[in-house]
Amino acid sequence: MQITPSPLERWFTDHPGPYRHFFGGASAAAWPFEDLLATLNIDPLRDLSWDYATPEGDAELREAIAREEGLDDVRHVLLTLGASEANFLTLVSLIEPGDEVVIQVPSYPQFTCLASALGARIIPWEPPADFLEAADSSSLERLLTPQTRLVILNSPHNPTGWHMTATELTSLVVALRRLPQAYLLLDEVYRHVGPAAVDSVPALRLLGPSRVLVSQSVSKSWALPGARLGWLAGDPDVIQRAITWREHQGLALAAPATRWVKHLWPHRARIVTNNQSLLESNRRLVQESLAHFPQLHWHTTRATAIGLLGPPPDLRPGFNDEAFAHASYTRHCLFVVPGSRIGYPGRLRIGYGHRNADELSLSLSELLDQLSSWLHSLEKTERHVRGAS
Repeated sequence: MQITPSPLERWFTDHPGPYRHFFGGASAAAWPFEDLLATLNIDPLRDLSWDYATPEGDAELREAIAREEGLDDVRHVLLTLGASEANFLTLVSLIEPGDEVVIQVPSYPQFTCLASALGARIIPWEPPADFLEAADSSSLERLLTPQTRLVILNSPHNPTGWHMTATELTSLVVALRRLPQAYLLLDEVYRHVGPAAVDSVPALRLLGPSRVLVSQSVSKSWALPGARLGWLAGDPDVIQRAITWREHQGLALAAPATRWVKHLWPHRARIVTNNQSLLESNRRLVQESLAHFPQLHWHTTRATAIGLLGPPPDLRPGFNDEAFAHASYTRHCLFVVPGSRIGYPGRLRIGYGHRNADELSLSLSELLDQLSSWLHSLEKTERHVRGAS
């Protein structure tokens, strides 16, 4: 099986730290361990274990997750190495060569790269390019055929903040269940990242687990990406197939990380609220900084911790976002993700989940100065070209 690299993850791989300024995160920055202990008053050594775990994961934590997801059976939940493994296990458990897979684009590159490698025919569903325009879910349903094996959506969507309503989700799943072999995979890792994402529909509570799967993790809303703990929840038949893959792949998750997340589970509301407050404060700081650069176009939502930054529309076609991002990295140790790596060419993906407001302000100042200077040079060049013609 040949698989192409993820354009997003490869950008991180090819531009390693340490950085002077970092805008690569998609949520609040990782919560420092000592701050977590002080805030929640937890004993870090309580019940710590270095023994093997079971392939499906800790039963008590799975039961807690099942209750959260509105499921009545622990067999509907599998603990995974973050949401990315939940997605991986779903795709390898379901897809055969020739299957049709409908994928919301742009979305996490893992979906398209892996589905293609498994021999699927990719059917893209492209919501409106305008972030403020509502997506037409009926156009998604029109892509379904008897050959549809899987529909993959990211809701709330990164970076637009779009999410499916209860009515839209219900209609989609009713249509899927009429087909002979179709499933829905809903990537929900941005639920609870920002306040606007709190009210997005928890799919399994609404729809039940039959032919529906949800991937989730503590990386984004909890800001604990180093725990590498997520879950796949939903259809029990797919969960059992995924466990078989787990038995051949990684066998089990690290027991200490699992124990820690279980200890933190009763405190999850405080953890999420803390991170949301941080992001709201940072979001206002970014808006205030950008007020001094009216020529730059900025879009963010209160459902994610990132925004898209770029030139005005007339300069966007000539703005090489990868060239700018690479130059910022090599010359200034400043890391940003070029929008072309996530389906938004001519823009930059800016993560503002910094724990220190002064650090964020300083980093923003340098980024905005660099970008303004770059665009000024681009504008001069384009004026010269127009004048010469």
